[in-house]
Amino acid sequence: MRHYQNEAEAARNQSAAAAEELKVERMGLDLFDSELKARHRDRAAYLGSSEDPLLGVVTDRLLDRLEDCVRKFPVALVLGGAAEQVIRGVAGGRAGIQKVIYMDSSSAMLDRVKRCAAAAALASKKADGADPSGSSGSSGSTTPNTPSASSSRSSSQPAGPAGFSQEQHDISTSTSGPAGSSKLAAEWPEVEYVQAGQEYIPLQPGTVDVVISSLGLHWVNDLPGAMAQARIALKPDGLFLAAMYGGETLQELRISCALAQMEREGGVSAFVSPLAQVRDAGNLLTRAGLAMPAVDLDTFKLHYPTPLDLVTHLRSMGEGNANVQRRKTLNRDTALAASATYHAMFGEEDGTIPATFQVMYMTGWSPHASQPKAKERGSATVSFQALADGLVQSGTAQQAGSEDGMEVETPAGPVQGTP
Repeated sequence: MRHYQNEAEAARNQSAAAAEELKVERMGLDLFDSELKARHRDRAAYLGSSEDPLLGVVTDRLLDRLEDCVRKFPVALVLGGAAEQVIRGVAGGRAGIQKVIYMDSSSAMLDRVKRCAAAAALASKKADGADPSGSSGSSGSTTPNTPSASSSRSSSQPAGPAGFSQEQHDISTSTSGPAGSSKLAAEWPEVEYVQAGQEYIPLQPGTVDVVISSLGLHWVNDLPGAMAQARIALKPDGLFLAAMYGGETLQELRISCALAQMEREGGVSAFVSPLAQVRDAGNLLTRAGLAMPAVDLDTFKLHYPTPLDLVTHLRSMGEGNANVQRRKTLNRDTALAASATYHAMFGEEDGTIPATFQVMYMTGWSPHASQPKAKERGSATVSFQALADGLVQSGTAQQAGSEDGMEVETPAGPVQGTP
């Protein structure tokens, strides 16, 4: 144990030294203010809710992908973002997770999760009928009770770009319900806490079985480098699992602010931080050296009484603008114009305003010899046309066309399907 601690401490020191060197080299090149983002997360540790509707739904959908894996993941690395929801989601030994290394730049967020872990241990003892040493349990409270959210799945939208699936969901922010007491009572895994930024992962290579990040990577300056470090920290055939906001997120707010500035100030400046586009997600996985990359897409719509409520929710999630070249203030006239534009262009009949959150789910694996590999380009011996001709000649294509009521072209002429 002592040997492991010494190695971990040495790795952290080495990472800190590398971070300082890179910070000097990249002086003035960073897109986001990391120190400001840490303060945003400190504030979110006190304002945020354990039952946040968006964080809860996205994290549940992300962790559902663990159910598709046959293998177990004893040691998990959780990177910032909705870490509390992630750790709650893997409680009870889900996917074989026994230990979690939780890494965050915010000390207040780390303390919050520590309190949650203590409350979970107390709730687990009560559930087992054990006497929690005369404690009333009030000291284990971590966040104020807030209404939980319900999500209703709407009909699927047309598919997005090739290789991606896209669905849209409406999430209510006003539905009342009980707090997740069953998740609280579930036995949490062992948690190790590390205060560090996501760009510099202070772990030895091959340390963890799975890396999970729920809505935390979009504030990283060197995103390809951070994902490459996550791949190095994974054991061979380890899983990288991440959810990240896409470029269509908060499009209504962007448009409203831009139009209001054009009208009142005669120019436009960014009030919403830039986000990665969907087309870049697969490239990020490949560039990080992850095998079998997969990306799919969800679009969520949350409804708020006013734009101010939207901004308040963003702050409670730690999603304030941390762009280095951000505009720090918005004058009153422009703010009122933006609010009026938002209501006029996007307002619903019931008086609420919608906000779009596009979420990209990224999956990749640390390379291993047992994984299937694509053949080299040009190594195929049969063309797709030959395969199609073979299906037509065997009658398979005609049968499929007949079932679908479609017309299929064959060498002998068209075969008309049944109506």
